[in-house]
Amino acid sequence: MYSMLIVDDEDYAVRGIKEGVDWSELAIHTLYEAYDAEQAIDLLLTQTIDIVIADIEMPMMNGLELLEWMNEHSPSTITLFLTGHADFHYAKEAIRLGGFDYLLKPIEHDELKRIVALAIQETTRNKRNEEVDDLYTKYLRMWESRLPSMVDHFWQELLERNKPYDEEQWTQVSEQLRIPFQFRDSLIAILISVEQWKKEFSGRDEEIMMYALRSAAQDIFINNRKGQVFQDSGGSIWVVLAAEHTLPVDWAADSDSFINACNEYFYCSASCYISNPVNIGELAGAFGDLLSMERYNVKDTNTVQYQGTSLPDLPVYTVPWLPNWLPLLDMMKREEIVQKVDLTIQQLRESKSDHFELIAAMVHGTTYILYCACHKKGLLLSTLKPAYAVQESPRNLAELRDWMLRMFQTYFDAAGGNNDDHSAIITKIKHYVKDHLHEELTRESISAQVYLNSAYMSRLFKVETGEALFDFIVQARMEKARELLRHSAHSISNIAVSVGYTHFSHFSGMFKKVYGVTPKEYRKRYQE
Repeated sequence: MYSMLIVDDEDYAVRGIKEGVDWSELAIHTLYEAYDAEQAIDLLLTQTIDIVIADIEMPMMNGLELLEWMNEHSPSTITLFLTGHADFHYAKEAIRLGGFDYLLKPIEHDELKRIVALAIQETTRNKRNEEVDDLYTKYLRMWESRLPSMVDHFWQELLERNKPYDEEQWTQVSEQLRIPFQFRDSLIAILISVEQWKKEFSGRDEEIMMYALRSAAQDIFINNRKGQVFQDSGGSIWVVLAAEHTLPVDWAADSDSFINACNEYFYCSASCYISNPVNIGELAGAFGDLLSMERYNVKDTNTVQYQGTSLPDLPVYTVPWLPNWLPLLDMMKREEIVQKVDLTIQQLRESKSDHFELIAAMVHGTTYILYCACHKKGLLLSTLKPAYAVQESPRNLAELRDWMLRMFQTYFDAAGGNNDDHSAIITKIKHYVKDHLHEELTRESISAQVYLNSAYMSRLFKVETGEALFDFIVQARMEKARELLRHSAHSISNIAVSVGYTHFSHFSGMFKKVYGVTPKEYRKRYQE
């Protein structure tokens, strides 16, 4: 379905074009008429017009001047020119301004129809390109909004030693995620350990304070240096710096400044643990040493400590943090769990640690995460019998592997009937959000509707939908506002309030960020 505007100061010329061709054969079902450029501009401002056929020689404002105006205000509209004079100057100017074609009067209707058919093909291609551009922009915005979490995940993989990189892999991933380091850079790692909060905070307030601490670390440690700050799955903040761009005295001074800021402004005590300079391949080992230093520091607070200066004799390998496996259990990822088990058993075999103690720790850790997973699915841990039996407690690594795989397999079989639970929860969340767009929507108010912990609900929503809950709320509000702008007579300020915005400027800015135009411009262009 296309629309076309005929612009000519001679009435018979307009009628001849309008009635001389069966435009419906070209899927043109809306024809507009204008008898000067001013009338054409009024129509272009209020209607969506795909093609304009315009006479060049018109009083006041000629066709070429109209095209200049259209290039600024309606650039997607295609223009065909008509003239009674075979003046090459006109043709040259029309081409310079981007006119699609140039026809001499009197017009042969078959030729005009052929040219308009070509113009329709061009506008179809343009619309398709605009759709592709809009889709690219949408996904680019989504990707950029998730970039910080992807960077955190990248460092978490390195922290857990799950992802060794060669130079080619590192270059590819670091360019994609904007990691500022080259493969051969010498790096230092700094672990920031928040030891105690001096005020009582809610879960939400503590998340806000951790975000503030992360921002402060960015300002103090990075400060135009080659470096990056990230937060691991346990909530600890890490700083990675290029060693050649800083001096040890700077690391100590910056750490002292950060600790002072924690005590003075952020209501907490903290310590900083600083590694020796290492290469990329040694970085995971440095991470492990710093975590061990933090673990064994039971008496000193608000201190700066250095790798190798206060580290006792430690086992080569420690049990992985098994609660990190819970999302895989929630999403019924059997293969990924098997891979995790095999990798852990392999690392235990290669270590020089006391296997008896580690096996006991793995049994307790596995039992704990299975209890948590069963609780979320509405199952009892006893459901996993006979897989779970005290007398079958593993005595070596081979038995540990068999026991863990048997336990996880039994869990997946028992939880298989509960696969629809998550989709029902997500549906309920979406319905609640859409029904309460006029209210202040928080993680706590939404999670209360589905009887889940707010942090867990947010993670579940993101895993199930691929979209953060906040992004979904914003998109739902913008879509509702768009519909009201197009199909209602409500004032824009009332529409803003009806979708949960008390400040008009905030609403207008968010609408423009999503749709590329202000609410006023959108209503003017699209309201029917």
